Amino acid sequence: MKQRDELCQAYVSRRLSRRDFCSGLVRLGISFTLAGTIADTLVAPAKAATPVKGGRLRTAMQITSAADTLDPNKLTSDVDIVRGKQIYDTLTEIGTDSKLKPALATAWDSSDAKKWTITLRKDVVFHNGKKLTADDVIYSLKRVSDPKLGCPIAPYFSTVDKFSADGADKVVIEYKQPYADLPYLLSDYHIAIIADGASNFPQDATGTGAWKMQDFEAGVSSLAVRNENYWRTGPYIDEMETSGIPDNSARLSALEAGEIEMAGFVEANDLQKLRSTEGIAAFVSPGTQHPTYVMRLDRPPFDNNDVRLALKSAFDRKKFLDIAFKGLGTVARDTPVAPSDPYFCEDVPLPTADPDKVKFHLKKAGLENHTFELILSDAMMGGVNGGVVLSELMRQNGVNLSVKRAPSDGYWSGVWMKEPFFGGNWFGRPTATMMLELVYRSGAAWNESGFSNAKFDQILDAAKGELDEGKRKTMLCDMQKILHDEGGSIIPVFAAFLDGVSSKVQNLKPHPLMYLGGGLWNEVWLTS
Repeated sequence: MKQRDELCQAYVSRRLSRRDFCSGLVRLGISFTLAGTIADTLVAPAKAATPVKGGRLRTAMQITSAADTLDPNKLTSDVDIVRGKQIYDTLTEIGTDSKLKPALATAWDSSDAKKWTITLRKDVVFHNGKKLTADDVIYSLKRVSDPKLGCPIAPYFSTVDKFSADGADKVVIEYKQPYADLPYLLSDYHIAIIADGASNFPQDATGTGAWKMQDFEAGVSSLAVRNENYWRTGPYIDEMETSGIPDNSARLSALEAGEIEMAGFVEANDLQKLRSTEGIAAFVSPGTQHPTYVMRLDRPPFDNNDVRLALKSAFDRKKFLDIAFKGLGTVARDTPVAPSDPYFCEDVPLPTADPDKVKFHLKKAGLENHTFELILSDAMMGGVNGGVVLSELMRQNGVNLSVKRAPSDGYWSGVWMKEPFFGGNWFGRPTATMMLELVYRSGAAWNESGFSNAKFDQILDAAKGELDEGKRKTMLCDMQKILHDEGGSIIPVFAAFLDGVSSKVQNLKPHPLMYLGGGLWNEVWLTS
């Protein structure tokens, strides 16, 4: 991330030409197409040099259903996360420059990575006027770590010995074993701070965020209004209206018609349309999000690693990126650790299209003529179109793959983690160990492939507490090799976030971990 950030700063300050900037990004593994789009995004002219107060920002996301929630510990869909970002704050946050920053916490200190002292900001009140105290933070942390609640990040707190207050503005978190990633973990949107005792949502959806929830109807829309007592700059926008439009074409049409100002998760096929339509723009955020094509290790035939190795070797990843994502991203190696991550393991080989290897493994598994069925929905990045591209590329190398379309509504509850072969959808996490623990630790709530490896878990536990960067990178490299060799997830690319944004929206900045600027909208404004 550091090299890319330095290139961006040099380009914006005009110390680097567009050509040299794009060439520098290509050397970091970013496609030339994506490099050019990043350049366009960085120098897009602003209509207003100073903030304008007022207006309603209307946003449509990809997923919505009757299961929409304002419970921060249960946020999963894109529309849920957007609403959570409007009304809640976290203790820390990852900025648009990829760096960890203070939020409700002003400092975090530990001498051994076991006992952490979190110092809270003193000038913060909830939407109902209640002052933020250590009791609220402790309640929020205990709630998110309660395994009975089922929050997917509860395992991160499984080795906590106790939470305690040191006065009104300090929280002490004591782990049984060292946990070096805690300051980064506290930026996770699930660990939004709520008032002590809040448990009945949406009624208790009172946070300290830039907007207050006024109206909410699951599966329909929500309206949040300005928090006049917000603790930092802004917000400039009066009202945030958020809804879901699952169909990509309909979402883009709403943007073109001026019915919304922001359309999340526009498909890569619409890149040129966004670029050529007056009044709207392609908003690109390079990062670590990635689609997964998941083979359940507890379901035949994918319980046989020969089958998994055959499918991983059956397509050209660069061709997949260029066709399915229009080059907006970087190729991946069947692990969730991107080349931009400081813990990326270069020793993990890039899988290539190898028909001889495919034939060898399928014959060994006794499935030379088998047709594999992949169930997908347009609710995931790349959608069904990505699966069709994957199917054609695999066919060229000896694998018969049929793609079945499932409705977007109910896909995550009815198909994901339930069928033998299906699509997943992941945003990056602030650290590699957080991503690995969330999705690949044995028994994790979101372990979509059912991957279970005792050696992997053992290394992960050691890496979480290792403060020596060299030793930690070696450990993370070992875990990536295990996933590459034995994992059940085909991870072909790290795709850039592509959103459609009206030219009325000002000061929106790309975020490395999330769509539409990462929800950091308090300094965004609207022009007429």
